[in-house]
Amino acid sequence: MKEGKKGKVLSHKKEIDFLFDKGQSFIFFPLQIIWLVKESEKDMYKLLISIPKKKIKLATKRNLLKRRIKEAFRTNKKDLEAHLLNKKIKLHFAIVFQNQKIIEYNIIEQKIKLILNRLIEEI
Repeated sequence: MKEGKKGKVLSHKKEIDFLFDKGQSFIFFPLQIIWLVKESEKDMYKLLISIPKKKIKLATKRNLLKRRIKEAFRTNKKDLEAHLLNKKIKLHFAIVFQNQKIIEYNIIEQKIKLILNRLIEEI
């Protein structure tokens, strides 16, 4: 049976607030990651992608960046999933865009790869 992506999205306000309050973070400009190891979750990970309205004014451009980040994550998540399965860890994390300019997909993909590798090291 195929897993739905709804379970992989961090959407509850309490969970998001807890992540931003208690989570650890690092930056590979223009992306910041905030992460927190969780217990008693059924999903391996939950992800939140945030593009602040203050940085990118137009919704179409914010949506474009979200799609690029989601796709870069989707194509590079295999190592993270394998690591989480081996360690039996559940993870909540947020990727926050920190730039005021739209960047190309290949740059986003490079940063996502760096972020995922560092996240694997730190867990």
